[in-house]
Amino acid sequence: MRVKRFAVVVALALISTAPAIAASTPDEQFDPWPQLQQENPGLATGATLGAIFGDFGNLAGETPSYLNKEDVPLRDATPLCKSEEECIGHQVSMVANLGFCHDANEKNCIQDVVATTSSGEKIEYKNQKYFPAAQELVFKGNPGAQAPNGSTPSVVQFPKITNSAGTIDYAINVYVIDRFTHNLDGSGSYFDPGFLASINAVELVKGSYTPRVAQLTPNGFDPEALSRNSECIVMEIGICGKPVPMPRDVSFSLTLRLNQTFYGWLHGRLNGGTIVSKDVGNRNYVVEISGKPSQVPVAMGVVAAKDAPTKLLQDSWGVQSIEALQKYSKPFVSTFAPVRGTYTYNGFLNWLPFLKDKAVAMPTVWSVRNITKDQAVATAGDQALKCLVKTAMASGNNGIAGFVNTNATSYMSGPPTYNSADQSLSYQVAAPHFTTDGSEFQGLYSLQIRADTARCIFNLSDAPVKATVSVTSSDGIEQTVATSVNLKDDFYYFQASGFHFSAPTIKLKLFNSAAVPSASPTPTASTSPSKDVSQVRPTAPRKIIVFNCVKGKVVKKVSGVNPKCPSGYKKA
Repeated sequence: MRVKRFAVVVALALISTAPAIAASTPDEQFDPWPQLQQENPGLATGATLGAIFGDFGNLAGETPSYLNKEDVPLRDATPLCKSEEECIGHQVSMVANLGFCHDANEKNCIQDVVATTSSGEKIEYKNQKYFPAAQELVFKGNPGAQAPNGSTPSVVQFPKITNSAGTIDYAINVYVIDRFTHNLDGSGSYFDPGFLASINAVELVKGSYTPRVAQLTPNGFDPEALSRNSECIVMEIGICGKPVPMPRDVSFSLTLRLNQTFYGWLHGRLNGGTIVSKDVGNRNYVVEISGKPSQVPVAMGVVAAKDAPTKLLQDSWGVQSIEALQKYSKPFVSTFAPVRGTYTYNGFLNWLPFLKDKAVAMPTVWSVRNITKDQAVATAGDQALKCLVKTAMASGNNGIAGFVNTNATSYMSGPPTYNSADQSLSYQVAAPHFTTDGSEFQGLYSLQIRADTARCIFNLSDAPVKATVSVTSSDGIEQTVATSVNLKDDFYYFQASGFHFSAPTIKLKLFNSAAVPSASPTPTASTSPSKDVSQVRPTAPRKIIVFNCVKGKVVKKVSGVNPKCPSGYKKA
């Protein structure tokens, strides 16, 4: 049994001396599950437990659009609706893939997508096609009820932007997930919408393929229909769109029209990611998201069932003992998705002693998600949520308070946590130390945050503000990294790059100028901060130490400025 397996995965784990992926298989198509089983026969008996952490970013086509009457028993009626009006008076589950805008007045649609080369040339898309074309309009929505039309992903072509498969084909997918009620009298209540967007380079392969369709059985959704041909991120009759590496020197820009009420915070995998949002009236927004793809490490891990800590069992499977877990069918493998930010990060820390430091794949990812209300509170507390509501969601504002991007395998997806002790915002990330080729993985983190949101979280006045950013390893040593901070158009932009893993903490500090200590940080020469923003100067380089730890016949390599062997291991 695969326990807690999600559509989008994040991964860290055990690897053999053999190559993790065949030379002909792109990292974007790598499935860690068969390798984990092959290398660890104990999974079949339950003697071994496994975990997968990894973000393939293949959001396109995973969930077909549907409207479902949740409060109607499946045995009594067919609860799928062909339009939002058919669902009036019911509690509704919705997955709506957004189509391209048909006219200037349409809401909840894709307005444009553009690629920009490294030389600055903008390439417009052409030949947009829905995949599958027959599901271009699965159900009719209602902008007044914040219900988009349900459509399907698209494939477009960018002339001159050739991907690794030699094609110019790219899958574009944006979808909204929500639950709501829309009463007969026009009133209604809405839950907490989820927003996801991805761009994937694809190779269109011919074969015996059938598009996914949301199907219901007396037991709920038909899992076989949704998991069929999982290697395809878009499908048409006889055609599979398989993901291939994105060109990493090309920036992609996605422009959307939305009227969803989010909580103002997004997170993604973009290198140099930025977001611009404009309120065009009546809580309608035009949102432009731009950036280059990132490579995100994928890996796996195993632990002997008898050695699994209670907290690992609790967080991964919701049980307190291995005896309780063994009541379920095997194998026991927990898969962690980045969309579940705090849960995923905590799971990573629990598994860290049992994970290898080398990634098994490095797929390129261009994806963006929002956080829900609960995720905001879990990550940063009630005060952060109050600040999001007060600023981004205030009438006339642009609906966006912050945008975090990182290439880390696992990360805290919500607003950074405010630490009152040292008056800093802390953001935590985690990943393997090494890439698939054995080189040290270079971390990337960027944050775009509204100035008034930041002032609210830090409880600062409107006086000029100073800002710094630093990266600290899990052993408390500050790393030497490239950092930058600036203020533009009422947004602060923080960035740190070149840091190492496995679980560093990024700290951002804001303070009114009057509170700046006498030994204030010195700006770095590589940036030109605004008049009220300062930089932190990197600390001196520290030597990375690498050695092996042993436990019986198991050998684990550790590295860092002050590395230590995991519990139960001894230095070789």
